[in-house]
Amino acid sequence: MSDESSYPARQGGKVDAIRYIRLAMPSADPISLSSVVVVDDRQISVDLGEETLVLHMETGGYYSLRNVAAEIWEQLKSPVAVSEIGEILARKYGIAREQCEADLLELLADLRDRDLVRVVTGEGG
Repeated sequence: MSDESSYPARQGGKVDAIRYIRLAMPSADPISLSSVVVVDDRQISVDLGEETLVLHMETGGYYSLRNVAAEIWEQLKSPVAVSEIGEILARKYGIAREQCEADLLELLADLRDRDLVRVVTGEGG
């Protein structure tokens, strides 16, 4: 197993996977590991390799997702269980599953709060 510091989405102990240009109002509903999440229809995105650019069509918010966040975005193009994404990332990067899931839930909550993803089933939907 590799050291957690080698996990691309972690820097300085905080998730550093997305830069926010414009913020939206946060949602109160939590996303859980049992939630199924998908990208929201009100956005468009373009894959630039290690970076994905996302534009929210209603708010004009522009977002840059890099490295692991861009990988996660690709998985979210079809409805997927949060637990499945966490399992894939933990295995791929050799990190503790609990830490991976915590970081993933934080990122997904941020994306949901900005109306970039939505929960389609499970808790929080």
